[in-house]
Amino acid sequence: MSNKEEVQRIIKENPALKEMLFTRGFLLTDASVDSLTYMGWLTESIAGINLLIDPKLPHFIYSTNNEVIILIGHVYNPFDGLYNELDIIKKYVSEFDRMEYMNQWTGVFTLIHITQDSMQVWGDCAGMQSVYYGVINGNIYISSHAQIIGDICDLSISNYVKKITGYRFWRLYGIFLPGDISPFDNVYRLVPNTYIFIDILKKECNVLRFYPTKELKMTKTEEEYDVVIDEISMLMHNNMKLI
Repeated sequence: MSNKEEVQRIIKENPALKEMLFTRGFLLTDASVDSLTYMGWLTESIAGINLLIDPKLPHFIYSTNNEVIILIGHVYNPFDGLYNELDIIKKYVSEFDRMEYMNQWTGVFTLIHITQDSMQVWGDCAGMQSVYYGVINGNIYISSHAQIIGDICDLSISNYVKKITGYRFWRLYGIFLPGDISPFDNVYRLVPNTYIFIDILKKECNVLRFYPTKELKMTKTEEEYDVVIDEISMLMHNNMKLI
């Protein structure tokens, strides 16, 4: 029995467990997916791409003439004091240097741009909201859980992952696999300080680094150090106010 069949058997015997399956999860894909697979998930079609998302996970959609912005999760900005996600998205769209503005955000989120022929996927600065992506059988998949992609596409755990997770001290190292790998071949995890550029027409994914955007300078004097400490204190104070 496959993992997918085993999960379906357990849920059939215990229907109350279904709403806890992939809790606070999402899936964005250009493939046709049965929305009934995930109990109570919202389903939206955005620029020809399907978004399936747990209602418990906040999400915001903002459209302009030539792009769609999807923000999944929660964001606030201690630099300008904004905490309403739609206000933040609107300001983000109007910014000349969007990347610099996004680097001010804190929170747990995934930001997705969709245009006619491309897509960009960005994560929060610490990768706290997990994002997995890949092109399987000619379709693009972006999800909070690699297992969702694995179940839909009937993927098997790779031999390499079976080998490293079979190591007797494996559980001492935490829940993430090393680097950007997932349990499945051709499905990868978005790591902090990088974003995914997806060519929708060619079905190609490229990973690009976006932080730091400029050289980071070390403090050399006590006065410079005090200025940095004052700024950190101000930002932490603003964070607590916004929370």
